[in-house]
Amino acid sequence: MVGATATVGSHALACGIWTFKDKYPDLHINLEIDNVGEIIEKLNAKAIDLAIVECPLPMAKGLTIKPVFVDELVAVVPNTPQWSERNSVTIDALMNERLILREDGSELQLILDQALKPLNMRFADLKPRTTISNNNAIKSAVEAGYGVTICLRLIVKKELRHGNLLAIPIENLDNRVEYSLVYRDADLTGIAKRFVRFITAPGELELC
Repeated sequence: MVGATATVGSHALACGIWTFKDKYPDLHINLEIDNVGEIIEKLNAKAIDLAIVECPLPMAKGLTIKPVFVDELVAVVPNTPQWSERNSVTIDALMNERLILREDGSELQLILDQALKPLNMRFADLKPRTTISNNNAIKSAVEAGYGVTICLRLIVKKELRHGNLLAIPIENLDNRVEYSLVYRDADLTGIAKRFVRFITAPGELELC
């Protein structure tokens, strides 16, 4: 059983698992998507074998943590002339727009609390804001011109490729985010060990 937060499960492992299945077609893999707190609780309870998460880890004592790839926080905006010539944007400028973010308690909140430290800010300081608890709904609203958002580049990879949205660097933000493989060494099954080797091998994990 593999656990993942919504970002990883929807945009990385959704394709990575099929690459793994191509190598080991007879193995049975279950992917369970949940918030990071629930993921760590399930690891501690041995309800899942391992997990991949993209945010600071609460209650991770006794777990092995291995970085597997790196992403970045970006401002995501409509593909319009207003934004297409911008090379960067400040947090203050984003707060002067209609800011649409994930909800309190989300993985994004944990990530932004860390990323905003150089500005002596926290997620709670990003206001006024509208919160929506679904990444696809946020992307649709931004694409339609109803506001802007801050998210991980991986979340909008497809929209950036198609030109539906733009990603702009945010000034003075600690924007580097590590995705980590988390597991308990003593509890790994043979299948789980194969999956760990697969995930940590350079170039194996295919991102959707």
